[in-house]
Amino acid sequence: HHISLNRVIYHTAIMLSSNAYPMLFSPLSLLYQDPGLLSNTLFPTMMDDQLHGAKQAMVREGGGQWYSCVNGHAYFVGECGSPTQAQVCPDCGTWVGGQDPRVTRASTALNTTADSTQYGYLLGRVDQRQQIPSSERSLSPASVAFIRALMDLCFIWSSCSRHTTGRNRSQVLLSLVRGGLVDPRNLPNFFYLHLERDVRDIAQLTGKNFEESTFLLHLVIRSLMDAAVQPCGIPTELRQRELREQWEREFDKRFIQPILSSLHTDVQRQMNQVLSEKRIANNPILRIVYEREEPD
Repeated sequence: HHISLNRVIYHTAIMLSSNAYPMLFSPLSLLYQDPGLLSNTLFPTMMDDQLHGAKQAMVREGGGQWYSCVNGHAYFVGECGSPTQAQVCPDCGTWVGGQDPRVTRASTALNTTADSTQYGYLLGRVDQRQQIPSSERSLSPASVAFIRALMDLCFIWSSCSRHTTGRNRSQVLLSLVRGGLVDPRNLPNFFYLHLERDVRDIAQLTGKNFEESTFLLHLVIRSLMDAAVQPCGIPTELRQRELREQWEREFDKRFIQPILSSLHTDVQRQMNQVLSEKRIANNPILRIVYEREEPD
């Protein structure tokens, strides 16, 4: 498995170091080129504040007020929005609500117009991730897994790079990671473990084995390199939810869906076809990556 992962990591390095990718890939390539520019970016495949729309709809249609318990779990009081009884929070067991109609001190009224969607990398440690990725907006679970793998590949090379502008690169990357403590000396391994998990997710969602799943990533990277001069056509600064969703939909359509739609074909046959290409035959680094060196 480590050999298969290392091959796709080196393939990504070739793409990034040679700038052989389309402008549409820039939200991910900036992780390697200049991650400091992504401090206020909504990263692809990360979760939205899913309660935001529901909160607004419930208040708009029937009145009422949203509150949170002392541990941050949201609950809703209908009609006038003032609680008339105290109950136990089903998530953590603390008392919520109130009587006569006073809100207990352990509860806080929530601003339903505020969107709590967070910037940055929100997956935390790899052991904090859910078993299989869920759909995010227009993305299927398989598309989520592919895009997260590409993102973690870029993070790996960025965390190994010594080149940066302004702040120390490790500190910049740490500022992008939310939801889990990360040892700055262990950043490459942090993202390597996430990449390994991404590939396992791809394998489970596509019915392929681990090595075949890494090869599917090779196919995506090859398609990115083939489209290096392709015009973008949409904004690539993902600072609003709508722009992120637009980017995800376009990237998925151009680079992920063509791979997923061809899963019924023989992966080994595609692998042999790629390995016979002149670009690999003429590139000494790619020959090493794909173990195509001729014996002495």
